[in-house]
Amino acid sequence: MEGGACSLVILRRLRIYCYGFRLEAFLLRNPELIHSLSGFKNGLTKDYTFEILNQISTYIAGGAIDIACIYKKKVLDLWLKIGVTVFELKRGIIDPFYVDQIIRYIEWASRLIPGAKKEMIKGILIGRDFGNQVDIRNLLLSKIRELRGLYHLEAYTYYIEDNSLKFKNIAE
Repeated sequence: MEGGACSLVILRRLRIYCYGFRLEAFLLRNPELIHSLSGFKNGLTKDYTFEILNQISTYIAGGAIDIACIYKKKVLDLWLKIGVTVFELKRGIIDPFYVDQIIRYIEWASRLIPGAKKEMIKGILIGRDFGNQVDIRNLLLSKIRELRGLYHLEAYTYYIEDNSLKFKNIAE
């Protein structure tokens, strides 16, 4: 999956963001990337709206949700929640341990966000490329597949190519 094109100036800043754990700031400034990763292409039409939240404290679940995007659709003059995507961003590679963390965040978001049910919440992990650590990547994929019937989980690596930020689903 490709991200949006970036100017060279933004790209230089992005390299600092990515390696300095500022990917979150870049995504918040570029909501079209959040929509693309969420699989929600209609994020900016008049019949749909969205709210992007960041650093949502989970209190008893531990930590904070990096980014949550709540999608709504207008039906008979009412805005109904149709989906939520919870993002957990990592500076390094995505350790399989982080799957448990994103599941806790999905469970917490289903309690924290009114009208959001667990079945409508997608959890996305984003981290650096695995390089030659294929065994960790395979373990992560195995853990995600194992939980597929209970949770909607995806994991992406990020990289810069042709002056743009790109994301690759590790399952592909």
